[in-house]
Amino acid sequence: MALLQRLMKPREGERIEVYKNGRLLVRGLVTLADKTLISITDKDMRTVNFRPLELESAISKREIRIKKL
Repeated sequence: MALLQRLMKPREGERIEVYKNGRLLVRGLVTLADKTLISITDKDMRTVNFRPLELESAISKREIRIKKL
């Protein structure tokens, strides 16, 4: 499971889609990814921020899924 979490963790510069409970939450470019914040900016320049620890917890609980484009 830890390997899957590391593969799903977004990195700066990647294009991704984030799904929460099966619904598309955001599709865009990871503009910031460090140990305190992960920011994803969509095509309309809206930014969605995640805290890395909360994101990793949601991935492990299968509440959030990240698809890399």
